[in-house]
Amino acid sequence: MSKKEIHQGGCLCGKVRYETDGSPERSGVCHCRYCQLRTGSSFGIR
Repeated sequence: MSKKEIHQGGCLCGKVRYETDGSPERSGVCHCRYCQLRTGSSFGIR
């Protein structure tokens, strides 16, 4: 039996959270104010 691969993530401000199993197939872009201030851009990439 193989171990299940769980991934958790979300926006750094904490308003958006998710959990999924398996390997990630793509990354995300966040446009919240915190990510804008943190990156100095209009979005943050994960």
